[in-house]
Amino acid sequence: LAYKEYLITNNIDVYEGQVFNKDSAQHTYKQLMGLGVFKNVIPQFVNSPGYSDRLDYYLICIPFIKQSLTAETEGTNTSGNLGIDGSLVYQNRNFFRAGELVELKLQGSIAAQSQLRVQEETSSNIQQIPRTFNTIQFGPELTFSVPRAFFPFSLLPFRKDMSPRTYVKTSLNYQARPEFNRVITAIDYGFNFKTNNNTVRHDIVPMEVYFVRANLTNSFTET
Repeated sequence: LAYKEYLITNNIDVYEGQVFNKDSAQHTYKQLMGLGVFKNVIPQFVNSPGYSDRLDYYLICIPFIKQSLTAETEGTNTSGNLGIDGSLVYQNRNFFRAGELVELKLQGSIAAQSQLRVQEETSSNIQQIPRTFNTIQFGPELTFSVPRAFFPFSLLPFRKDMSPRTYVKTSLNYQARPEFNRVITAIDYGFNFKTNNNTVRHDIVPMEVYFVRANLTNSFTET
């Protein structure tokens, strides 16, 4: 099979001999969709051959394309600072046949930031000068997530139909602007789940480690 058996069976709440329950069927649908590997799940109940009081239950699972490559671009306006942002995103769903998602994002941007300078006098006032596209940043971001709760999130009572996912994210970002350039390395360990019929997503990030290495210009250091 393209998927490990427990990935499917652990998310089915309808069992042989069970009295028909619409809620169980709905929970099964939400849980399978929450795995992030199926584009659609179609449940079907049909009369069981030879029985007038039994139903057979079928689940038709239509998978996403396993690998995808997406290009995105957008214009930005941050407090009046204009910019252009672009990214190339590679996704591999079901990486180890258990609903894992591997996402590699290469992102870059240019923006017009207000520069900082000191007046010729000994004053330390900061003045804005006309903006240009003077800020460049780029770098990769790698995310690996699985559709279940790991420690310490497994200690909390999350339901399977809340689409729980544990993830590790690491990134490297280089930024250059007239006053300084810096490299930011980060790694996050987090968890997300959905509520309100899968319309609201919550993120819990108990661990975030990052390292910043910056080179400042002399004038910026004095400022």
